[in-house]
Amino acid sequence: MSRLEEYWSFEMKNNGGLRIGLYLLIALLGIGCVQTKPVPSYARPGDTIVLGLGGIHRNANSNQNIVPGDLTIVLTDDADENFTLSVVNVFKVFPGYASRLNVASLEGVVAGGLNLQAFDGGWFAIVRLTEGGNPIDAVEGPATISITSSKLVNTNLSAGLVGEGDLTDIPIEILAGDSAVDPDYEQQFAAYAMSGNLVSVAPQDLGSIDSVGGANLVVNYSGAQPPLELLVVPSGHNPYVQLSYKVLDNGDGSGSIRATVINPSGFTTAALQTPRQALLADLQLLFVPINNATTTIAYAVDTAESYYFDLDGDTIQALDPELLLMSEL
Repeated sequence: MSRLEEYWSFEMKNNGGLRIGLYLLIALLGIGCVQTKPVPSYARPGDTIVLGLGGIHRNANSNQNIVPGDLTIVLTDDADENFTLSVVNVFKVFPGYASRLNVASLEGVVAGGLNLQAFDGGWFAIVRLTEGGNPIDAVEGPATISITSSKLVNTNLSAGLVGEGDLTDIPIEILAGDSAVDPDYEQQFAAYAMSGNLVSVAPQDLGSIDSVGGANLVVNYSGAQPPLELLVVPSGHNPYVQLSYKVLDNGDGSGSIRATVINPSGFTTAALQTPRQALLADLQLLFVPINNATTTIAYAVDTAESYYFDLDGDTIQALDPELLLMSEL
């Protein structure tokens, strides 16, 4: 039996993904493409709006860590005055597996010229129409919002794309008057922001590699509050990614995490991907401490026992796992 078959014989744990109760928001904005309008599409200075930043894979290069400081969001009003808006938080949303986005993408349907990817999620930002803590002094009438970030790719490069917005030209209508911050509105989204103190485990440098079968990872830790309660989760939402892991705690705040991630059809690039294959970016795993959310835990990859392997189960010698705190990404 090959190494790949041995892994497949394990009782694998499916990635159920994130079930987020924002279905109306998803229906309004769509996932995987840049938002055409904010929610709401008209607001008073001081109001809070939701802006879609585009697909996690498609528009954020599979980046799993976008924070408010990564974004510069500027509103230009009808008098051509610019205001740098306040970003409250940033969060991810995934569509259901049976969504029209996933089904159409798997069937090869390119709606309106959009090149969407199956099982992609979307990044969203909660933004206040404030500057320096005060409502912006924007005039009533049509305005535009521009979003810039080194972590985002603006895919509205061709005119006439149906349902595709432009990160540098999102329309909004400014109403007369101003508003105080509405904490109830913002609280709806706060819990979906990324938790702190997360660690990412991903291939260090894929180089020219365009096909991987999976990985066997052993990570040692110390400095935790025993016993460590930890979730190991795939960073993406692809249902063909299979994960099995176990935390072996020594009872003194140290121990090891053993994880196997696999896709029998493999992980590959977006250009080569078939419906059952995952992206190379889907090899990334996240360590989510439950009872150590505020504790600084020291992690170290056991290089002797950790490796990536190809579809035949053979070790890929040129590929090594790398640990990164999400704050470092």
